[in-house]
Amino acid sequence: MLQNYLKIAVRNLVKNRTYSFINIAGLSVGLATCLIITLYVLDVLSFDTNQPQADRIGLFQQFPNSSSSGSTFSPLLRRQAGIEAVTQVSPRRALVSRRDLAAYESRFCLVDTNLTKIFAFPMVEGSMKEALALPRQIVISERMAAKYFGNSSPIGQALDTFIPQKVTFTVSGVMKNTPENTHLPIDFIASNQNERSLSDENNGSYWDFVGMTYFLMSPGTTFEQIGKQLPNVLKATNDPNGTAWKLDVIPLRDIYLRHRMDERVRATNAIEFVRIFSAVALCILLLACFNYLNLSSARSTLRAREVGVRKAMGAERAQLIRQFMGESFIFTLIATLVALLLAQVALPFFNDFADKNLTLAPLLTPSKLGLLVGFVALTSLLTGMYPAFVLSNFNPVRVLKNYLLPNSGRAYVRRGLVVVQFAISIVMLVATLVIMNQLRYIQTRDLGYDREQVLTLDLPALAPENLKSAFQSELRQLAGVEDMTRVSLLPGSGMTINKLSPQSVTGPQDDVAIGQLYVDSHFQSVFGIKLAEGRFFQSDNTADQSNFVVNRTAVEKYGWKLGQTIGYMSYQYNADGSYAEVPVNGQIIGVVEDFNQMDLKSKIMPMMLLDNVTWGPLALKMQGGDLAATVPLLKKAWQKQFPNYPFEYSFLDEAFDKTYRKEIQTSRVFGLFAGLSIFISCLGLLGLIAFTAEQRTREIGIRKVMGASVSSIVGLLSRDFLKLVLIALVVAAPIAWYGVDTWLQDFAYRIEVPVWAFLLAGAMSLLVAFLTMSYQAVKAASANPVKSLRSE
Repeated sequence: MLQNYLKIAVRNLVKNRTYSFINIAGLSVGLATCLIITLYVLDVLSFDTNQPQADRIGLFQQFPNSSSSGSTFSPLLRRQAGIEAVTQVSPRRALVSRRDLAAYESRFCLVDTNLTKIFAFPMVEGSMKEALALPRQIVISERMAAKYFGNSSPIGQALDTFIPQKVTFTVSGVMKNTPENTHLPIDFIASNQNERSLSDENNGSYWDFVGMTYFLMSPGTTFEQIGKQLPNVLKATNDPNGTAWKLDVIPLRDIYLRHRMDERVRATNAIEFVRIFSAVALCILLLACFNYLNLSSARSTLRAREVGVRKAMGAERAQLIRQFMGESFIFTLIATLVALLLAQVALPFFNDFADKNLTLAPLLTPSKLGLLVGFVALTSLLTGMYPAFVLSNFNPVRVLKNYLLPNSGRAYVRRGLVVVQFAISIVMLVATLVIMNQLRYIQTRDLGYDREQVLTLDLPALAPENLKSAFQSELRQLAGVEDMTRVSLLPGSGMTINKLSPQSVTGPQDDVAIGQLYVDSHFQSVFGIKLAEGRFFQSDNTADQSNFVVNRTAVEKYGWKLGQTIGYMSYQYNADGSYAEVPVNGQIIGVVEDFNQMDLKSKIMPMMLLDNVTWGPLALKMQGGDLAATVPLLKKAWQKQFPNYPFEYSFLDEAFDKTYRKEIQTSRVFGLFAGLSIFISCLGLLGLIAFTAEQRTREIGIRKVMGASVSSIVGLLSRDFLKLVLIALVVAAPIAWYGVDTWLQDFAYRIEVPVWAFLLAGAMSLLVAFLTMSYQAVKAASANPVKSLRSE
């Protein structure tokens, strides 16, 4: 019996090549897309699942100071009930050198001895616990061992680092490479045992050990219980009302998925993309299944005689259902095999689009293969169930008498499925257009500063100030350099958040956060910052180092005026490790127009500029001429003053684009999937109009004999389907509007949902649908009417 079913299925597949191709092509493209998205979703959901105690690990996040909770709260957190251990991890960019090799490494972390109580790092050589128990010890990854030590053992070898001070660490362990699916990939883990002495050497500015504060909960404790204790932590600080700072608890597995943090960690609110792409995968799979369902049910009448004969010969309905479900399974199996091949071919292109490194390997494990088999079975059921029951329900007497009236109910179902298909495609097209328009708005919006032609350099922190000054003086002599400035953080990359002193705010002390940016007197001219009132800092006025320039938002929020004395709270550490908050006051000498120091997902907040920058990058305003000729001159000057440091530079506009890389990737991927959805929908439409033309062969022949033109016949065949596309636009419009408006709410500065996006998406769908139908319609209309009118 099974062999007979197989023969019939293969015979029908070969006999109806066009429809078989359309069915298999649509289903395989849909399945391939679904498989690729599944790989993407599995990759995202796998983040931070490799830690044995992942369910009990969390992160304390401090607001408004991003992910850094630092030493301020750490001792108090350790004493809270339900917390078994607390550790601080301070990720930073460090210059690492050995002999002639020097490179900046971004996966460098300073840690304390509690790290091993919370996190597990498989070791190749040495012991992590022993390494962290001694001062100035370092553990490196296998890839870094190969990079800096080649084939020789690094254990016991010296490794120079600049973080920013020069510290010579002894390599006491080699760990396995941390997986890429973690929010905090690490290549260097260094002990911070000498942090206080190093802090004293550097006036406490880098070794106060402000970092990521992780904790391990006791068994049976929940994150909600830990969160309820945080107000007590705030009350124990110098902020008894808990108004200036906020603490939050983030489960380890939620860091990458549900939060956005600074550039030191991978925290991108990826759950948003998981939801979007999962919905896209489901929609495309439904499109492919609807195609199969539509074409199979539409062509069911062509197999009516076969069903009638089989029933007359004694075939039971259950046997017919099994036969047609079996055919569906064979079609789906072939489509799945083709889909796997398509996915393998398409993955490199998708990886470029999405900046991933996905392979089919995760789908080839026993558990995933089982899911794939279930996936094939479910898809077979979805695509074959309706045609199987429709075909097996035909009345054999009516069929064999060639009296089978068309079922209007089935026609309505087919039309409804066409509407759903194009509605899904239009929603995706609208989403793509809106995302692209929002990105264009971001890239062209006036940010309040000029990011074009700005080259940035990270000056060596340990280099003497006289060398830095000499370097800047030499650069000023270059014809390609218009101006330069030093700034603690570049525009668009964030800022330090602090508290205002009580005298700065006359109203309630419940919202006293102030952004701080350390600059020099050239900051305004290099970045084109507009001055609203007063003046900017002057290089020859030493008194300016005690004064402030504020932005317009600060003036409007707090009612400040020029000449008013304001201040912020600074931490002063004592010899015993305790600290006190001390106000630092000064006068407002100028007001600048607002500019976006944060990204466009954050609203502009009150900010003060301070004229005492002692660290941070150097920003060069370049002339509009030949940059390629100027860069070698910059490198030559760098190597003259800083021969032991590698020369690296970047452009501010490139860093800006990198900030919105995820959104750009989303736009690309959405555009790709929107194109695929249109392709699948049009495949189905092509099959349906071919079937319609086949059903109306005699009518077309009669019309041609009566003098109908080809264009009128094309219109006759296409009119009803174009109406369905218009209905799909009406259905898709509110769904698309709701979806894109929800996405846009994540931006503090956004466009309004444009009406033209809906009109353009509808027009594109109509055009593609019309072109698809026209091919088959013209073919049918151009056929010889004599053949059409032959007796069947």
